[in-house]
Amino acid sequence: MGAALLLPMWVDRTATGLVASFTLEGVPDPAWWSLVNWSNFRFFLFPPAPEDYNWYGGYLGLSLVALALAGLLTGGGRLRTDTLPACVCLVAGLILALAYSTPFVQSLPGIFLLAGGRYLLFATLFLAIATGHGVHALQVTQRSRTRRVAPLALGLMAIDLGPTTFQQPYARPSDWGADSFLRRGLDDLRDAAAAFVTRGEVPDHRTFFAHGETNRYLAACMLYGQARMPVPDGPHPGELAAVFSFVRPFERYVSWWVQQNLPEDDDELDRNILDGLRLLNVRYLLWLPEGLRLATMELPHPTPVLVAGLIEPFGHFLAGKPEIEQLAQSQASERVTRIVRVLALVRGMGVDPALAACRAIFVRGLTEPRDLGTTPHVEVLRHTVTESRVELDIVLSEPGFARLAYGYWPHTEVFVDGVAVDPLETEGRFTALQLDAGPHMVVLQPRL
Repeated sequence: MGAALLLPMWVDRTATGLVASFTLEGVPDPAWWSLVNWSNFRFFLFPPAPEDYNWYGGYLGLSLVALALAGLLTGGGRLRTDTLPACVCLVAGLILALAYSTPFVQSLPGIFLLAGGRYLLFATLFLAIATGHGVHALQVTQRSRTRRVAPLALGLMAIDLGPTTFQQPYARPSDWGADSFLRRGLDDLRDAAAAFVTRGEVPDHRTFFAHGETNRYLAACMLYGQARMPVPDGPHPGELAAVFSFVRPFERYVSWWVQQNLPEDDDELDRNILDGLRLLNVRYLLWLPEGLRLATMELPHPTPVLVAGLIEPFGHFLAGKPEIEQLAQSQASERVTRIVRVLALVRGMGVDPALAACRAIFVRGLTEPRDLGTTPHVEVLRHTVTESRVELDIVLSEPGFARLAYGYWPHTEVFVDGVAVDPLETEGRFTALQLDAGPHMVVLQPRL
């Protein structure tokens, strides 16, 4: 099972964020007190200090521990051998989780593949097995009350664990109001998406959340779950390479800029931000200013395609911008360098929103520019998106290159007017095509 899951990820890693590997550094380890401290992460029996708070490891359940110990110790003064293996494995799982950062645990082969909190999965599994043995042992020793043992045990566990289940807010105590934006600010987006959802489609535009320090799972996954609006970002290290090459560096810049400038309409947005959002087919820009009141801005001219008569290597454009290459070779952080390169890419494309056109499209793998000598523009007649298929009816005024707002994936089947074609891969890792003048039907069909 593990090989079946990991082999495809390894084979296709060059087209995802896994090409640069991923690190678990900075992921907090669970603490022993969080496992025995009754909590639903909104109320703590013993509140932790702010610096000790994290959601990597929650309350395991003292009722389960008590039942497991009953199974271990109700052997007439001897340890019950049928419960002992589960308890030993439970202790081993707890050691891996709680002592994860110690030299001994770190020296174990392959231990780094999971963060410390993940080993609580094993501890929970063996705690459940030991609890089952405990209930059975009590039924054997309390034969006159056998029928009462299981209901009493289930009642005890329900009282103990019921209030602590499905309460995780995925936010720090100081930010507990942050998740309320999912209830307060997304009604209009949900209504806009409803027309698509009732047809079995996905909205043909995206929502961009400049989430800053908000938990990425909340920003990407729960936003889509609550509003049914697709987003260009994703939380997993196996997301398409476009997420890491373009979307995340761009999001960091947008988050910083909107918090500094607090724009009230799109006329006040930085031109680089507007053009970058158009490259992602974004209609709604969201951010969370001070006060935890969601700010929503509807943007003009969202489009799934931009056209140009010129494609060129990004390095050819950067040759006239030595300061960018100097920045890459300086002591500036990799994060800052990526942001600067993305902004240079956006500016270099020269987006014209009124015509859904641009000066040039930067394509990976080119050695020299290819200029068709045209200045095309495009009209989108239809854009239909489902969970596994995209259809575009477009009309080009002249022959040109079309840059689609869909990430490049080597196993996507691309059809133009019913004929399979090999797409180009842009800088930023999006999909591009060469098209003749006139109407075209473009179909994207991703495969695994």
